[in-house]
Amino acid sequence: MSLMHRQRGATAVEYALVFPVFFLLFYGMLTYGLIFMMRLNLQHSAEEGARAALRHQRLPAGNTESPAPSQLELRRRQAETVAASHSSWINTWKPGLLQIQARICKADAATDNAAQCPTGSSVTDCDILPGCQVVVTMSYPYAAHANGPALPALPGFGLMIPNYLTAQGRILLDGRALDL
Repeated sequence: MSLMHRQRGATAVEYALVFPVFFLLFYGMLTYGLIFMMRLNLQHSAEEGARAALRHQRLPAGNTESPAPSQLELRRRQAETVAASHSSWINTWKPGLLQIQARICKADAATDNAAQCPTGSSVTDCDILPGCQVVVTMSYPYAAHANGPALPALPGFGLMIPNYLTAQGRILLDGRALDL
C-alpha cells in the first residue's frame, strides 16, 4: 500500500475531532456576546430612565386624572417610559419578561445603599429640598427563555449563564435645581 492510500480519510477524522472544539468556542462567544450586549443595554436603559426623571415635566394641559399626579409622580412615570423604550428590543423575544421599576425616595448622602429605596416606597416619602433619589431597576429573567432569547441551549451551557440580568440607574433630584 502506498503512503497516499493509507492517509485517505485522515482529514475527515481530524476534522471530526477538531470541529466540536471550534464549534463550542464559537457558540460560547455568541452566547456571552449576547449576554453582555443585553446587560449593557439594560444598564444604559436604566441610566437613561433615571436621567429622564431629572428633566422637568409640567402637567399636560388636558390631564383629567383625579387627583392630578404630582411632579415627582410624573418624573417616576417618565423614568419607566424612557427605560422601557430604550430596552424595547429585549422584550420582543418573549414579551412581558422585562421588569422595569422606578422609585423615588429619600437620598442619604452618608450611604449609597439600595435598601434606602425600598420597593414599597412612594413619592410621598420624599421631601425634595434635602434631596430625593430616583432609582430605576431593570431585570430580565434570561434563563426563563430556554437559556437565552436567541440561541438554543446546549447541554452544559445552562450552568454557565446567568439566571437574571439586572441593572440599576440612580440619580439625585435636588430641590434647588428643580422647578416644582
